[in-house]
Amino acid sequence: MFGWLATVAAEPGGLAQSGGAAVERPVVLLGASYAEGWTLTLPGIPVINKGVTGQQTFELLARFDQDVVSAYPRAVIVWGFINDVFRAPEGQVDESMARARRSLQEIVGRARAAGIEPILATEVTLRTQPETWSDTFRAWLGTLLGRTSYQASINQHVLATNDWLRGYAREQRLLLLDLQPVVSDGGGGRVPEYARPDGSHISEDGYRRLSEYAEPLLRSHFGSRTH
Repeated sequence: MFGWLATVAAEPGGLAQSGGAAVERPVVLLGASYAEGWTLTLPGIPVINKGVTGQQTFELLARFDQDVVSAYPRAVIVWGFINDVFRAPEGQVDESMARARRSLQEIVGRARAAGIEPILATEVTLRTQPETWSDTFRAWLGTLLGRTSYQASINQHVLATNDWLRGYAREQRLLLLDLQPVVSDGGGGRVPEYARPDGSHISEDGYRRLSEYAEPLLRSHFGSRTH
């Protein structure tokens, strides 16, 4: 487990003073629609959800001061770059993902400068297993013709950027929530039951599985912090 321990102007245990009383500093969850739909619960620590549907990482960066720094949190969990893939202009996915990496690095820098611990999370992939007979037929026909499916193409970029994110977290000694393997099948796509019918958004079972993984890890991390 990697964790960057910030030096912050706060009381021990992540407490800040408000009107003479000690108040637990929150954790902010920053991201797009996947983050917006996640009810992350950390006993004794408020979690502020700042997920906004459809946003790319440069848009997370643009609202960082307003939505994160202003909340004076102990940590920010940064989750979500899949819209950088979805919304990339045709033929410009590589450029879009390079911008996403720069934005994530800038978010980490801004968090550290503000005395906030940055925590990164890998992106989850799309469901690739067909849901209906007609989906199965189309997938078979595409394979026969040597075509890469839309879902597989998206997932290639997600997996590549997740690999970069893991390396960056190790290099920077950041805590990483490696969410992608938690809800993935053996081929790297999403387990069908963890996806909604659109194959992208996360089902209730998917969120439950992510919480089962992430919440104990975060409780242990914050509980063992030395200030």
